[in-house]
Amino acid sequence: MTWVWLILRLKMPISGMRLNKKSFSIIAYLAGPILILIIWSVISSLVGNDTLYLASPKETFTSLWTFLNQKEFYFDTFYTLQRVLLSVVIATLLAIQVALLISFKQFLFTMSEFIIDFFRSIPSVALFPLFLVIFGINDTARTGTAIFICFWIVLLNLLSGIFHASKVRTESLEVIGATKIQIFRHVLFWESLAPLVAGMRLALTTSLVIIILTEMLVSPKFGLGAKIFLMQQTYKIPEMYALILITGCVGYILNKCIVTIERKVIHWTRS
Repeated sequence: MTWVWLILRLKMPISGMRLNKKSFSIIAYLAGPILILIIWSVISSLVGNDTLYLASPKETFTSLWTFLNQKEFYFDTFYTLQRVLLSVVIATLLAIQVALLISFKQFLFTMSEFIIDFFRSIPSVALFPLFLVIFGINDTARTGTAIFICFWIVLLNLLSGIFHASKVRTESLEVIGATKIQIFRHVLFWESLAPLVAGMRLALTTSLVIIILTEMLVSPKFGLGAKIFLMQQTYKIPEMYALILITGCVGYILNKCIVTIERKVIHWTRS
């Protein structure tokens, strides 16, 4: 295929020059999305004008551009992001406090092991009706469901970092008479940062999924999930595809932001 030959050709000398490693990495990185677009275009051309199930890239990006010029779209994105970030922040703060309490005594972790394993295994969809009964049809039910699920994700990662901390360092501090607070401040805190950030990354993705899902099940006034469900109900398929792409971009940007923060704050974990 022509495009494959062009990509491979870039690695060969062009006008007496050779692309450096960084340039070729960028080209290779973009090759994936380009390949997806080509496959998408081919399949949509084979389907023809029937857009009931598959919209073409042209129709999708036209709808995407239309959304970007609408004020309501930014309200939908803002409220969805607000629910996602609020859920992750509250879940992280609660998980840190519970992890601190459990980490001081081994028997507390043993006692809570069944509770953690049980509640983290409950599907989020099964919990949403319960939160609707408790809090009513509002944002508290949506964020409450996301907080509950994300809490266990962050807690497990944080406990993993604490209990797998360097035994040599902790025992060395115990020998010289360090208190548990000092051991936590000088060893456990720093060694649990990487698992904490990893848990937050997973919690961000999970929170986005839960918020979008709960917005579809009980539609609020603003929200990307509610808008996707509305487009599907009114058979506006290109608009639905455009909103799905937007939610993917939101998740991608959130993940990249936390990866950047991770590299800046806990740079010593990089290989």
